[in-house]
Amino acid sequence: GSGSNGSRAVSFPRTTNVTVRNVKIDEFGVAVYLNETSRSTLLESEISGNWVGVSLSGCSNNSIQGNNITSNTKYGILATLYADYNTFSRNRIMGSYSGFRFDYSSTYNLIYENDIVDNQHGILFLLSSSNNWVLHNNLIDNTVFQAFSDASINVWDDGYPSCGNYWSSYDGIDLLSGVNQTVAGKDGIGDTSYNIFVQNRDRYPLMGMFRSFNVTPNYQVTVVSNSTIEDFAYYGLNRTIKMHVANSALNQVYGFGRVSIPHALINGTYYVYADGEEATYVNVDVADNGTHRWIYFIYPYWTQEITIRQEPIPRDTAPPNIDNVHQQPTKDNVLPTDKVIVYANVTDDMSGVKQVTLNYTIGNGIWFTAAMVNSGGNTFNATIPEFPYGTNVTYVIRAEDNANNSITTEETGYTYQYPVIPEFTPILIVPLFMAITLLAAALYRRKRHT
Repeated sequence: GSGSNGSRAVSFPRTTNVTVRNVKIDEFGVAVYLNETSRSTLLESEISGNWVGVSLSGCSNNSIQGNNITSNTKYGILATLYADYNTFSRNRIMGSYSGFRFDYSSTYNLIYENDIVDNQHGILFLLSSSNNWVLHNNLIDNTVFQAFSDASINVWDDGYPSCGNYWSSYDGIDLLSGVNQTVAGKDGIGDTSYNIFVQNRDRYPLMGMFRSFNVTPNYQVTVVSNSTIEDFAYYGLNRTIKMHVANSALNQVYGFGRVSIPHALINGTYYVYADGEEATYVNVDVADNGTHRWIYFIYPYWTQEITIRQEPIPRDTAPPNIDNVHQQPTKDNVLPTDKVIVYANVTDDMSGVKQVTLNYTIGNGIWFTAAMVNSGGNTFNATIPEFPYGTNVTYVIRAEDNANNSITTEETGYTYQYPVIPEFTPILIVPLFMAITLLAAALYRRKRHT
């Protein structure tokens, strides 16, 4: 558009069943204008740099969903003159004078799962705009009012355990849990209400940002966390949830998650792991409404992967297996000029082999260690240097797996030894001496006969 305040990009007055989807609108007076419109939808669109992003007047039963509505000068979304029973969900509304404004008796609207960020006013309810539901939104750094409700009474939470909204300005603590927040133990919900104006309050403010994930067409998992959820996946075969998290603040001491899981996805038992280790604290009994279970857990701030499973992760408690130990040259044929290469087959079927070492001594109380390298398959080898004639060498092999289980051949009853023999062993010297003597005698007799 030309930037004129009187211009409208998309306007559909007095109509029904209109869909506006996947459009980009900027520099208009009003980007999308609905007047006495019903059962229509605006979704997945980019609306920025306008005077008003979306305006609804005298409208009902419309859906504004999944849009990025940013940097609109006056209002991100304006609902006025009996705009009733509309749904506003999963929008990002940022950088306006007012993110949402409802006025002139706009009632019974549902505002949920929106990110309302960096506006002067996050949400305004004015002029008898009551009975609206505001649930599971993230209201962050709205500078003048996070929310304001003048002469209007609205609903700001869905009771326990579904709870309310995340407010970046909330300064309460979380030490208690339960419907009345009187039970010892954290649950991801503030212990005191967030007061908005007069009779408006969020009784169960969230301690972290709210996120929801559509796992299947029929089921959704919701997460409240003080970490950023970078990705989310559900694996139905083994009933496992995985999500990668990142610190959301430089001074973050620990991470937490409050997760609502449908019974159809995981039911009965819940095991939580942070980077493969059990989470620092887990409460799998926060709440259960018969169809969903709420669980709460704490993990170290450096955690990158959270895993929630119905079955525990199998633990590797067995050490590696060491067999087929042999050397070259063999133990009866090691000469002073020989280096000895020791071979072993090392396997660990669960967590894998981490390292294998060869430890050897020549009987003086000093042990030497050499790393055994993988030479292909399950075979590892290391070299013992040359030693002088008469040296007796003893060696054992140590193996460790990736679960930090270790074992030595000595523990299984095997210690390996070999002597260093001279270039000619004594057992060969006697026959050789006899052969030389007989040869000398024969030569002597032949000389006398000649």
